[in-house]
Amino acid sequence: MANKRKDENADEGEIKAKKKASLLLILKILDKYSNEPSEDDKNSDCYLTQAQIIDILENEYGVKLDRKSVSNSILLLQRLSNKYPEDFNYEISQPDNRIGYAITKRTFELEEARLLDDSIYSSKLINRHEASELIKKINSTFSINQQKSLPSLSIHHEEKGNSDKNQFLKETLLNVQIITEAINQKKRIIFNYIGFDNNGKKMLRRATKDPSKFRKYAVSPYYLINNNGRYYLLCNYKKFKTADESKYVSAFRIDYMEHVLILENDENGRYKTIDEVNAIKDENDVKFDINNYLATHMYIFGDDTELINAKFKSTDSKRSKVDVVKDWFGDKAKIYEMNGNCYFDVTIDKNSLIYWSMQYGEDFIPVAPSYFVEEVKEALQKRMDLLNKPSSNS
Repeated sequence: MANKRKDENADEGEIKAKKKASLLLILKILDKYSNEPSEDDKNSDCYLTQAQIIDILENEYGVKLDRKSVSNSILLLQRLSNKYPEDFNYEISQPDNRIGYAITKRTFELEEARLLDDSIYSSKLINRHEASELIKKINSTFSINQQKSLPSLSIHHEEKGNSDKNQFLKETLLNVQIITEAINQKKRIIFNYIGFDNNGKKMLRRATKDPSKFRKYAVSPYYLINNNGRYYLLCNYKKFKTADESKYVSAFRIDYMEHVLILENDENGRYKTIDEVNAIKDENDVKFDINNYLATHMYIFGDDTELINAKFKSTDSKRSKVDVVKDWFGDKAKIYEMNGNCYFDVTIDKNSLIYWSMQYGEDFIPVAPSYFVEEVKEALQKRMDLLNKPSSNS
């Protein structure tokens, strides 16, 4: 008998607790089952009536509320979102006929979620299973009805043979965590860096002076950026002991970094702030700016080079491949017609433009400045010399 009373008291306590939590439960129900109808779909099913909310509360959570309690709870939720829009990132609205309620503002717009889903799925950093889990988390911020309009990805688990790859990805994500902590604390990090032998086999880079030891890189980390599906660390790195303290920004691929550690007691150096770093080599007074860096660097690798304002001319006046220019440079390229031909001007780091010129030389040729034209010619000549050089394997 005593045990029965205990169970009854426990049940009553649980019901009281659920009633106290009814505000959160109603918000969860609206979040899960309601949404603003699209322009093409004025479906009344997107809204939940008080009667429907009462039924879901009882059937899914065992909570019984009357219409007045539901109405007061929704009114309080609306007041909270209106008074504290930054803390309560939602809006609860009613249709014109005032029948029903729906959440009409969420953390993401559907278009934003689709963009995020596509970016995650196409990332080279994470595997398909991890991508699927991340996408599920993003899509779960929408109602069941809205989730039907989001891409349905058929993700299969990684095959057994990919266990090494999965471990590699976990280590990469751990690197991101450590680097982020170091950036926030303004501390240097130290790591080994992966290289490859002539057979394409992965190996740690060795020290130049003592090849028996692995080379260690000590850097001041600033930014983690994504470029062409790869994750990079932008940092300050002193390359040679004999050189002056490095003034520029270097880039390292996150997935090539191993044994990443934060230098807690940094006796051999100090953290160099971003304000102490110059943007480019030839202008020591130009301070580093991340937005400008990304806008002027096509490829995130190699050493920093000078920025250059170059002029290119189309090789075919009748069929200029302007779409190629737009794809690569976007609005950074100033495209114009002169003497019946297509030209464009762009300011990008010099090495990137040399690579681009060699790739698209059949469509566009550099015409200014003259020293840049000569450097492109030299690069092309070196390639021709290498191609014409007799091969020992031929």
